[in-house]
Amino acid sequence: MTFRIFINGISLLLPMFLCLGLFGCMFNSSALAPDGTGAHFRQGEYRSRLDDARAKALYHYGRARLLADAKDPEGAVEALRQAVDLDPRSLFLRLSLAEVYLEAGREDEAIESAEEALIEAPDSVKAHLLLGNLYFGRQEDDKATEHYEKALALDPEQENAYLHLGVAHARTGDLQQAVEVLKSLLEKNPDSVMGAFTLARLYRQMDLSDLAEEYYRRVLVRQPGFESAYLELGGMLEGKGGVEKALELYRLALQEAPRNFGIRHHIARLLIGQGRIDEALGELDTIVELNPRDLEAHRKRGLIYLEQENWDAAAATFTTLLQFKPDFYQARFYLGTALERKELWGEALEAFWSIPEGSDLYSDAIAHVSYLLHMLGRTGEAIEVIEERSSSAEERSEFFSYLASLYESQDQLDEALDALVRGQAAFPEDGNLAYHRGVLLEKRGDHLAAVEAMRMAIGLAPDHAEALNFLAYYYAERGENLDEALQMVKRALSMKDSAHIIDTLGWVYFKMGRYAEAKQELLRAADQLSEDAVVLEHLGDTHRMLGERQRAREIYQRVLRATPEDREVLQKLHDLGGQE
Repeated sequence: MTFRIFINGISLLLPMFLCLGLFGCMFNSSALAPDGTGAHFRQGEYRSRLDDARAKALYHYGRARLLADAKDPEGAVEALRQAVDLDPRSLFLRLSLAEVYLEAGREDEAIESAEEALIEAPDSVKAHLLLGNLYFGRQEDDKATEHYEKALALDPEQENAYLHLGVAHARTGDLQQAVEVLKSLLEKNPDSVMGAFTLARLYRQMDLSDLAEEYYRRVLVRQPGFESAYLELGGMLEGKGGVEKALELYRLALQEAPRNFGIRHHIARLLIGQGRIDEALGELDTIVELNPRDLEAHRKRGLIYLEQENWDAAAATFTTLLQFKPDFYQARFYLGTALERKELWGEALEAFWSIPEGSDLYSDAIAHVSYLLHMLGRTGEAIEVIEERSSSAEERSEFFSYLASLYESQDQLDEALDALVRGQAAFPEDGNLAYHRGVLLEKRGDHLAAVEAMRMAIGLAPDHAEALNFLAYYYAERGENLDEALQMVKRALSMKDSAHIIDTLGWVYFKMGRYAEAKQELLRAADQLSEDAVVLEHLGDTHRMLGERQRAREIYQRVLRATPEDREVLQKLHDLGGQE
């Protein structure tokens, strides 16, 4: 910042000015005219007062510097205003005041102070540059352009003025003028890295990729470690489908700077996007070898291992990460996930319990805590955890559904239904809660209430595949509303490709007497659920209705291997000629 640059020189002069002021006062106090009237003293009186004002101004300027260094921009503003009041014609002080106004976030006053400085010195390059930068930051590009052009007319060597002027023209849509400005800079200074870089960006914006590539490469010749140039050129090559060329470019960058972790991370992201996971892991391994404290590299490696279901490697990776940053709660969550999948219930529980309530992951962690307590045989505690959470301000509908499942696992259907009623009161638009309540009502034998709950679920979520399938199967079992049941199950199947839904479709066809279509669908379902006794019984019934007695007998025998005491199937087999 200009303010800081100017300060260093002035601060060294401050003691000298103060001393000069002191000696001047001592001298002038005894400097009487030969006639004893003190006329000589009066002639120097104005100069003494002026020097004294400037000394005081410099004192306040020094205070402003100290306040700015102490991160007190408002105090710095007040000190500099006092300095300007003492020396109002000082261009330096007015520009410094503009800069501390800006640091204090008071842009309008910064502009006002810079404009006042320009009144005192209309040909001040620094004032024009400062105003240009202020307007540029506010994206008032016409005003910024005016001041940059005046600064360049006064001093054509101002590189930053060319750069900002080019960008200002580009932002107003005058791309060709922006190109001309940047070319002028490069004519004056062919080695300008930022000039070439800005022009490359501009050509890329204009979809002139060949010219953009030329200038990006010019940047890299002059400054081989310029990370942004590598990444932007590489990104342009990626966009043109040249992934391998981009990777080659990034590898070249790493030859210049092997510890450029930004580029290494970009390579890993690119490889992951290409599905080249092993190569990405290799790149991430290299990052960790070069910089063991690179948390993002550890995190990405751990996520890859989770995706690969390599639970041991995932757990080890997140454990290492947490050694460097114990409060990285996302890593704790992933560690808990890996340990849970390894069925290390106790260790997983410890990982999830360690996530504090203020974390964004807390609610998800609590769900895992409850599940793990249940798996450890501590279902009562699991229920307490979810009960407490479901009554909090940050309740989630899933908690009520899970709470109902816990009660159901304890054969406490009334408590389970109560949890779902509470959930529906808190989340009246949640179709899943209505569906779950319908399932429990059916389990309790309250069929009409179950149908009502399922219709509510479908009303809230018209594409709720499970609710549609439930109602379709319910009607098929009773031989009721079969046309509606057929529409429902077809809609469910369009939402979710499930063997159980296919079985329902086949059973609806069976109940409608469309046995050939039923057989086709039930064969599909049985192919996926080859040991499901209900699906097999449906298929056997269909073979029987089609007169395929031997095939029906074989299917019923498969059912009995799974459920040997099924009296209904035993009777069907007996009717077909007995059990072989």
